[in-house]
Amino acid sequence: MDELRFDAPVGTMAIGHRDNSLMLLKELGAHSLRLKLEVKTPAAGEAGRVLMLDTTLWAPFGNGQRGMLGTASATVAFRPDSVERPELRYMRVDH
Repeated sequence: MDELRFDAPVGTMAIGHRDNSLMLLKELGAHSLRLKLEVKTPAAGEAGRVLMLDTTLWAPFGNGQRGMLGTASATVAFRPDSVERPELRYMRVDH
């Protein structure tokens, strides 16, 4: 689990991936990588209505470098003191 830290009144939000949720899916003319997250929102009721997640997925190469695999975004309802489970899809178009 990682933490997202915000100023008061929001505070700290726990975020992590769900076990066994990473999947490579073959779709029409493309492949996608699906990752399910688990976001635990704090009890702050006056914080806002939505949490927007913009993510970048990286993979390490054998030479120590890393390469970008894709980006994904998700909008999560901000319900105080709850657990939200958004799904991210990283698309790769086959050539």
